[in-house]
Amino acid sequence: MTIVLHACFLVSGAAGLALEMLWMRSAALAFGATAVTGASVLGCYFAGLAVGALVASRGSRDPVRDYGRLEIGVALGAAWSSAVLHGVAGSSRGAAHPLLVLAAALLPATICLGATLPILGGVRSRATPSADAVASCTRSTPSVPCSARLPRASACRPRSACVRATRSRSSRAPGPA
Repeated sequence: MTIVLHACFLVSGAAGLALEMLWMRSAALAFGATAVTGASVLGCYFAGLAVGALVASRGSRDPVRDYGRLEIGVALGAAWSSAVLHGVAGSSRGAAHPLLVLAAALLPATICLGATLPILGGVRSRATPSADAVASCTRSTPSVPCSARLPRASACRPRSACVRATRSRSSRAPGPA
């Protein structure tokens, strides 16, 4: 399952780059191929990625389902942006400020794109228990099954694993200040 999600994420990243190129060319057709147009597209793209990552950083109860929903949102946002940019290109120029049009066209898809990585990080963090959870489980009851405290764990690790994890964590030297 994890390999499938990583493959989907790889394809999603490639699609995100392709969309960015499509938006650059569509914006150039709609507003002219200027440095301001290119900078506006990149600014909207990165702003959407940042907002999406910020919103999704709080976690998810069902990350796989939410990842699927985000990818559907990317597809719908790409269709929306294509319709908006082609509509602007066909109409008279100067009807609205280009940055506002680009923000309205690009932000829905880019927010969804930005949220995909934090959501997939939730899949990874749920699959492997943290060292603190393992240590607390082994300290309290070294041989009792602890599936209630650790996801996907059938029994606690031996006490020696807890001691090794604690020693390796405490022996790390602090980084440069």
